[in-house]
Amino acid sequence: MKIIAGIALILILGVVGGTAFVMTGVFNVSAIYDDPAAIHWVIGNVRRYSIKRRAETITAPDLDDRKLIASGASAYGDMCAGCHGAPGRAPFLGARDMNPPPPDLTELVTHRESGELFWAIKNGIRMTGMPAWGKTHTDDEVWQLVGFIERLPGLSAADYDTMLSKAALGGHAHDHESDEAGLPAEDTHHEHGGHDH
Repeated sequence: MKIIAGIALILILGVVGGTAFVMTGVFNVSAIYDDPAAIHWVIGNVRRYSIKRRAETITAPDLDDRKLIASGASAYGDMCAGCHGAPGRAPFLGARDMNPPPPDLTELVTHRESGELFWAIKNGIRMTGMPAWGKTHTDDEVWQLVGFIERLPGLSAADYDTMLSKAALGGHAHDHESDEAGLPAEDTHHEHGGHDH
């Protein structure tokens, strides 16, 4: 009986303490305030492992398809470049002042599997400003973004501009240094988590 009373007391104190924490306004919600490193570590790992778990059963299509990548480049310019930047283009002025700031995808993709990128783009990430693009876009459109984003680490500003120009012209620009999709003649491959994509 004493054990049950002890558990009940702990639960009551937890509810009272949690309510006091919420109602006193002691938690600073300012985007200027930078949380301690321990909080960053906890939140970052919760986010990482949550995405990893939910992406385990996702199977990627052929992400080397050059038309898929070219379509993704155009969509990236419309949907992602404002916050994440693009080759030769900085993100919008306030992006780095967001808390947390949008990640540099050129660096992030080297540590994420294709399914994880797909899941994050489709479902969004709460309390980061990352929208759930799956509400307004098909899975095929999300995969186009993944296919392009995985090419970001090896893409120059000139390559990106060529891809956007060709997409705007329906793929008919004249450029002998790139193919019909606007990709560099030698498309760069990179590795994720120790294996090729």
